[in-house]
Amino acid sequence: FFLPISQEPNSQSRLQSLLDQVRSRPEEERDSLYYELYAHYKYNHPDSARQYALKVHELSRKYNHREVYVKSLHALGFFAREEGNYDTARKYYENGLKLAFEIEFEVGILMMINNFGQLYYYQQQYDSALYYYLEEIEYATKYNQPYDLAISYNNVASIYSNIGNYDEALNNYLKCIEIKNNNNIKVGLELNYCNAGNCYAELGKYDNAIKIINSVLNNCQDCDFQITAMCYKYLGNIYFELGDFKNAENLCKISLYNSIQRKDLMSQINNYTQLGRIYLQFNELNTSLKYLDSANEIAIRSKSRLNQSNLYQYYSLIYEKKGDFLQALNYKNKMVILRDSIFTPEQSKNIKNNLLAFQQAQNELALQEKESRIQRNRQFIYLISSITFLLLIIILFYYRALALRRKISERLGELVGIRTRELSESNMQLMSSRNDLDTFLYRTSHDIRGPITTLMGLTNIARVEGPGKITTSFLEKMDITTAKINEIINRLTNVSQINSLVPDITSFDLVALANESVSEIRNRPGIDTVINFRLSCRPVEEVRTDKNLIRIILTNLLENAFKYNDQREEDAMVALKIEQNSRLDIKIIDNGIGIDPAISGRLFDFFFVASEKRGAGLGLYQARLATQKLGGSISLVNNKKPTCFRVSLPLVQDRGN
Repeated sequence: FFLPISQEPNSQSRLQSLLDQVRSRPEEERDSLYYELYAHYKYNHPDSARQYALKVHELSRKYNHREVYVKSLHALGFFAREEGNYDTARKYYENGLKLAFEIEFEVGILMMINNFGQLYYYQQQYDSALYYYLEEIEYATKYNQPYDLAISYNNVASIYSNIGNYDEALNNYLKCIEIKNNNNIKVGLELNYCNAGNCYAELGKYDNAIKIINSVLNNCQDCDFQITAMCYKYLGNIYFELGDFKNAENLCKISLYNSIQRKDLMSQINNYTQLGRIYLQFNELNTSLKYLDSANEIAIRSKSRLNQSNLYQYYSLIYEKKGDFLQALNYKNKMVILRDSIFTPEQSKNIKNNLLAFQQAQNELALQEKESRIQRNRQFIYLISSITFLLLIIILFYYRALALRRKISERLGELVGIRTRELSESNMQLMSSRNDLDTFLYRTSHDIRGPITTLMGLTNIARVEGPGKITTSFLEKMDITTAKINEIINRLTNVSQINSLVPDITSFDLVALANESVSEIRNRPGIDTVINFRLSCRPVEEVRTDKNLIRIILTNLLENAFKYNDQREEDAMVALKIEQNSRLDIKIIDNGIGIDPAISGRLFDFFFVASEKRGAGLGLYQARLATQKLGGSISLVNNKKPTCFRVSLPLVQDRGN
């Protein structure tokens, strides 16, 4: 029912990730991880899978994780069923189905209904198995789960195939394939095509069968052993029926090898049986007996009575050829007795009744749907009539209001002209104020920078010539203060430059620019050089925008991430993620001290400082100005660990935008 992880891409990396998470997560979060490990190991390493299933059961019950507990019952029931402990498996499934209905766990309900069908299918109680598979179809339709619906039709087809009704088996396999194709479901699709090909073969349509099965093999480069083994087995059966026994022998041996590698007992029985039939045709009776004995040994061990009855038929033919008619008659009697015990009149009657009940339910659903459509059509007609009446009233009022609107429009035109002139004058005043502000920022930074530079030089000279501790301490404080003032002046200058800058659109290497910015930030005073920097870019290529504005955005955001790190973190990190699709998306992520949600709305304001680690309050403001200059947006995505800022920019802009 569940696709094992081993069939997913990069399964080894996924397995390692699961094991790492088990080690790092608290105990109450491990049960779902153990379940995934069970699914990974259940086919290839059943002993390990069993241990993980027991851990899922223990932890999900301990922490009352009820959905995971249902899955644990599914896993434990799987092992009981595989070992032939059908009563134990049934108890697990009964408890799981009861709990799944109680908590309305749809996946668990479908899982347990499917398990009951598989349980009875394994015991060749096909009437009971069919009952649960048809029930699964109803619930999968109700819950709108196309994958489970396709599985149900596949299982119904398997029952028809086993009782020799290949027309109905083919119809259900084709229904399964149709559902998967309509919903783009690839899981198990090759197996469904392979089974459909076998039905064509059983119906004597060998050309169709060979075409479908060869198509599966040709398009199945990395398929599981089960698929390839089944394809070769079915092709071997076809060539056997066509009288090409040599080709059939080669294909069956390939299929047998694959089924042994996968430890697929049912496929091994089928392949050993088919090889016995082939050597019976070659008249190599002892070799035929050897293969049939191997098949019979596995059939007895796996309690597969249907396969045993087929084997008794071939044993009877061999002993007839050997002239031992008493032994031949003995095996024929065994075959009849065993088949009568499997396909009892009561079971056939139950299968028919189950199908009739299912068909009746389907017809009732179709009738209800038809009545619902009629009711919806009536409501639609009534709605259309009401809308038409309302439209007539609206049109009448529209014509009456048209003249009034014309007069109002003329008056509005006059008012708009007056308002436009007022807005034009206000715009001129705003432009003048902005120019005055830029001039103020430039003159302030220019006039103050000279004395600041002189003061910094004097403190350096005094530090060299006056070695006294008190003097040195005062000079260091003066130096720090002047450095902060100088930083504010530089940032004010940058604000003025950004306001007046016309974007210069060029192509450049964004990754190289990011690394330059990080190197520059690491050399600044107060930046912890131990912080780990991670850069990822997809796809890695040049971008086309304004390089200087991008540098301002990156430098300010990255400097904040490095500056406000959490010293309690053992693995302090800053990450830069760049994605280029229809837009350029830049994310800066860190596991620093975080941002108080109460102030997150003011982060990008002029001179706003968000942390006790005092700054100029201009870094994020500059980043916002530069982003807006490029026609983009900047936002705080996550204020807690990990903190994340996101910048979204168009890739190509016209000059002057």
